[in-house]
Amino acid sequence: MKPLKTALFLTIILLMTSCFKPDHSIRIKSDYRDTLINVTVGPASFGQVDPNATTGYIHIPEGTNNLSGVDKTSRFTTLSGTSYVTGKGKHRWTLTINSDGTLAFAEDK
Repeated sequence: MKPLKTALFLTIILLMTSCFKPDHSIRIKSDYRDTLINVTVGPASFGQVDPNATTGYIHIPEGTNNLSGVDKTSRFTTLSGTSYVTGKGKHRWTLTINSDGTLAFAEDK
């Protein structure tokens, strides 16, 4: 009976600590007029992002992450900036690239 209690106790501790561990993921929503290539947020590489597309979520570290991407047509850097994510537990974020190339960054609810 004692090994069962010990295993149950350890399981509860692991579940509790995982609830407080930061877990951040981000996706890209593109309303931009052209295809973007080499899109990155920190270490997360999204590769090519087409107009009117939304990517899946990719894990990023807590803290400041650099943003970058290139307009496939003009080959000039289109995205440039930083994002800052923080918070314990699981968080999902969306980076929206607007039609004029401006960026909007928000936590998903």
